Amino acid sequence: MKQIIAIVFIMSIGSLAAHAELRLIVPYTIISDSVAAQVPKGFCKIKGSIISSDTSIIRDGIVANYGMTHKTKIDEGSFELLIPDTDSVVFFYSALYGEIIINPYDFQSGHEVILNFYPIEAGMMMNVDKPVIYCYSDQPLTATIELNFKGDFIFSYPAYNNGWQIEVEESGLLKTENGKAYPYLFWEGETTELNFQANQNGSYDGFYIQTDSVTNFLEAQLTALGLNRNEQTDFITYWAPRILENEHVFIQFLVDEAYSENVAEIEISPNPDNMRRVYVLYTAMNDLPDFEIKSQSFESIKRTGFTVIEWGGSEMNFNAIQL
Repeated sequence: MKQIIAIVFIMSIGSLAAHAELRLIVPYTIISDSVAAQVPKGFCKIKGSIISSDTSIIRDGIVANYGMTHKTKIDEGSFELLIPDTDSVVFFYSALYGEIIINPYDFQSGHEVILNFYPIEAGMMMNVDKPVIYCYSDQPLTATIELNFKGDFIFSYPAYNNGWQIEVEESGLLKTENGKAYPYLFWEGETTELNFQANQNGSYDGFYIQTDSVTNFLEAQLTALGLNRNEQTDFITYWAPRILENEHVFIQFLVDEAYSENVAEIEISPNPDNMRRVYVLYTAMNDLPDFEIKSQSFESIKRTGFTVIEWGGSEMNFNAIQL
């Protein structure tokens, strides 16, 4: 038996790309792969079900190979399709549920593959939890900070009000217009735009860890990223207890440009001399995944002049459906 759990794959296929780039957090499972005498040479039969999170029947959508030369409509939640054995990718698409694309797979001549898709309705809301912004400066200065968040703000402290204007002290304390001092700027929100980031070959940069090592793991990664002990303590005391609720997790860090592209752009005046933005994504994984994981590596940053550090994160819902 071959079993694959897809995390995320972002792709545009044929005429679908003309309408929009479809991005969806979705799983699938290959249930079985076996020889079937009735399947003609040079072809592989794929069949299975489309199962929603509430187990209701999904009647709308198609299943097709990469080039859409072979496709079929969903029939009462099920599908059956012959594809050439030279194909390695098939996908499910529905206007309501978006797109699920499997990682490249070896479809063999004369075989029957049973494949189930588990879509989640498009627009699933994800929490953006506790992004905090620290500012340091060798000399006192006044700065403004604005965020272009790909979602909706839920809470900020001190109040965001279309931006923050702060006095940055050498100690790292931040004073706002009301004269109060804060150790950092805090904000949270909700978004439908957040996904793990896949490489073009279907692999993922990140880590698969057993959570009894999470404290040492986070200390090592955050040190490599250039966070100081105070920032690491804030990060670990917030995220480690949540991660420990699971036995194993897949973790991916969105750093600097990836943070801006996938979570929130940031505009700061004057421009910082040094900036590091770290966003952690994680999801529970019951078993070692079959997709390839490439360990991330990081370079530290200088912390002289005007330095800005930001971190936040999200727990992703890939195991909302237990496969």
